[in-house]
Amino acid sequence: MKLNSVIYNKLMLQADEARDQGMVKLADAISNAIGEEHTEEHEPYSYDELQEDIHKDLWSIASRLVRYYGINSVDALKVDATVSELTGKTLDELERTLEVDNMIRGPFEPKLPGEDK
Repeated sequence: MKLNSVIYNKLMLQADEARDQGMVKLADAISNAIGEEHTEEHEPYSYDELQEDIHKDLWSIASRLVRYYGINSVDALKVDATVSELTGKTLDELERTLEVDNMIRGPFEPKLPGEDK
């Protein structure tokens, strides 16, 4: 998912500033997260899709732990329960940090039937 040019450029400047101050880990994290391109075209993106994407990303983290520790067997239901719980907590904490009201629909949330476009 690509960001719009305004926030993309602001984050790139913060990454450059972090790098200049020796905070390479932060600079690399920002750069890797936002990618190499931005866009002004936006496709509908629902809150359910956001939750699904974060859920998948957390499963990816869990699989990295499995690989790191050389685990040969896991209880997928148990892992999924933890991942599901962390999905909600992650969203809540990041929404607080980003100072967004999760009760307000995002600008790219698909329109409801009968809603003005």
